[in-house]
Amino acid sequence: MKYYVKSGELERIVNAKTPQEACEKAIETCKGETISAYNFGVDERGFRDEDSKNMKPEWLIPVDDVLKTVGFEIEEDEDVS
Repeated sequence: MKYYVKSGELERIVNAKTPQEACEKAIETCKGETISAYNFGVDERGFRDEDSKNMKPEWLIPVDDVLKTVGFEIEEDEDVS
């Protein structure tokens, strides 16, 4: 299945079995683009913006879930106060 994956500056069109796998493939091809701290927007119809009222992506996949699956370590913010 073809998926359009968008998060921050990252936009990729990938072939994958599931929306989660599409996000994993997209992050593995990242070349320095910044990604959102929250979600990947995934859709079969084209790139969609999760902030849009009419053109929201079909799936929102949490960034943390994708990063953990592909082996990135996620550091928790420490309270600096």
